[in-house]
Amino acid sequence: TTANVPVSECLDNEVQIEAIDILSGSASELSEVLLFDACNRLSFVVRDLRSDLAIEGALVSLNGAGLLTDAKGELSFRGVEQGLIADYEISAHGYIPRRGSVIVDDDILLEIELEAVDDFATSVRDKDISTSPVPVGDELTVSGIYGKIDLAIFDISGRLQKTLKIEAYNSFTLPLGDLQSGFYIIRFKVGGKTFARKILRT
Repeated sequence: TTANVPVSECLDNEVQIEAIDILSGSASELSEVLLFDACNRLSFVVRDLRSDLAIEGALVSLNGAGLLTDAKGELSFRGVEQGLIADYEISAHGYIPRRGSVIVDDDILLEIELEAVDDFATSVRDKDISTSPVPVGDELTVSGIYGKIDLAIFDISGRLQKTLKIEAYNSFTLPLGDLQSGFYIIRFKVGGKTFARKILRT
């Protein structure tokens, strides 16, 4: 026998099942209370690509929520809505971040391998680097670039305004409160490559 059971919560729903004698209409002694989850569990195991060792403390962001992996490189998100398209990003110090998406139609285990950053030959691609917002106020968010970054900001005339050394393995925030309004060029040097972005400071 099957039945649809209305639920109000994803987790720990309680349903009592009783066997009814169809002749007498009385309940039998066979009665059971079940606890179940109406939503799914999305689990991650994060390892080093070369050594296959677990990565502890990797940040897994799922649709805006973030958790850190344990000593076994594991973590789980409970109560993930059925049919959800889950966008995830995984980052850890010294590793190239990974992004992806998965349709959660059941309990899912994703095994993710992260590749260590090569400070001398980066795999960063120009098309992956983004800056926001546009225009920008006191803080600029930079994503898509990782490793040990030498950063320089020039005004539109080419005069150097400031330099920074940043080590980033996820998106990072760049303070611009000391710059006047106008156009600027931000130059990023990482792993033997140079990238640039033009911004408008308001």
